Amino acid sequence: MTVHALVVGGALIIMGRVRFGAEWISVWDDIIPWPVLAVVAYVIFALGVFALVGLYRLDERWSVQNVVKDITKAVTILGLATMTVLVFFNLDRVSRRYLFYVFVAIWVGMVLSTILLRQAFAWARRSGYAVRHVIVVGGGHYASTFVGDLTTEHPELGIHVAGFLGPSGARLDSYERLGDIEDLPDVLTQNVVDEVVVCLPMDQWSDIDSVVRCAEQLGKPVRVPLQVMDYTVAHSRVDRIGGTPVLTLVVGPDQALGLAAKRALDLVLAAIGMVLLAPLFVATASLILITQGRPIFFTQTRAGLHGRPFELIKFRTMINGAEAQKDALVARNERTGPVFKMTDDPRVTRVGTFLRKTSIDELPQLWNVLAGGMSLVGPRPPTLDEVDAYHLRHRRRLSMKPGLTGLWQVSARDDPSFERWVQLDLEYIDNWSLMNDLNLLVRTPLALIRRPGR
Repeated sequence: MTVHALVVGGALIIMGRVRFGAEWISVWDDIIPWPVLAVVAYVIFALGVFALVGLYRLDERWSVQNVVKDITKAVTILGLATMTVLVFFNLDRVSRRYLFYVFVAIWVGMVLSTILLRQAFAWARRSGYAVRHVIVVGGGHYASTFVGDLTTEHPELGIHVAGFLGPSGARLDSYERLGDIEDLPDVLTQNVVDEVVVCLPMDQWSDIDSVVRCAEQLGKPVRVPLQVMDYTVAHSRVDRIGGTPVLTLVVGPDQALGLAAKRALDLVLAAIGMVLLAPLFVATASLILITQGRPIFFTQTRAGLHGRPFELIKFRTMINGAEAQKDALVARNERTGPVFKMTDDPRVTRVGTFLRKTSIDELPQLWNVLAGGMSLVGPRPPTLDEVDAYHLRHRRRLSMKPGLTGLWQVSARDDPSFERWVQLDLEYIDNWSLMNDLNLLVRTPLALIRRPGR
């Protein structure tokens, strides 16, 4: 989407220079006030048209012919919409030749950039990047044909089959049998799994219900390479993977454009935050070094999206060896459920108390946001031992990337109930939108003032 924004903005500016020469800015000033803002507004308008046409939908099909067809359709609609707006606002002085140049440039730029990007993504997946870990439910000829098409015929999809579930004696090429279908909850909780693919024959369709409900609890997408079924879940759509139509059942956010915008917002705001807060980082690090010595930072392995482990980083607020003393303090835990929190923790240093109350200790996690392990907004990242103690329904918290702040942090930070915490996290996931993220970011400073951390 960012590349397409550059294509549209570049076409407007470059074609203006080509059509009107060195005086192109003066020509624009005579036609419309604030031409720079007009360019920005038009770029946003164009991206909206492209999104409505479906250029950003999650579709695995990929061919030059399809790219040309889709972009031709999108640019045509953009052109018609632009002409309609010009007529409506009576902007007769806009050069029609200039618009022709712009639309040709947009079409060429969109086609070339899209083809190059998709080829780059395909190369990355073939090289082992952006791999999706898949568990197959079912075995036999049908499953073997489908999986072979994914992994052999279409390596650009980046599918890694971690194994399959099926009855004793079932076979699926050279892949490992991980157990029976009833073992799916254990397999999903003990492995990093991004998707579940169901390849069951008609006489085993009764098992699909238990598979889907288990995956739903854990927030895993389910793909069924069959004709569309009459099945009710939170979100469903028909995709095409390697030429095979599949029904995808999704619980949680499934907006490609919105999630891409969320990641872009994370990168921009986290980078700005790292720069603006650099003096505070230096001062805090110096204070910790002088009063407590090394290490300055505390790192801990946490569970990220679908259980992916990552190293969370914070300013150190406790004495060295604090983790070894945790078991002795469990009886004083003030939270219910598999989380630990207590007032006046004897392991917290004097400087650490201040850092926690002001939440300055959390600021290094902006680096985790830049690195991709976290988002600015999302459920708080749990420790691995906390995840091990989760009930099945709790694990759906892991179906969205963890965040620095979230609904629980701004509305129920002092509530000791873990179930309430989970409820708010799932409410955030099920009702996610970019506007909700922006709202939570604005509310966070006020929440910190009203209910400082500890």
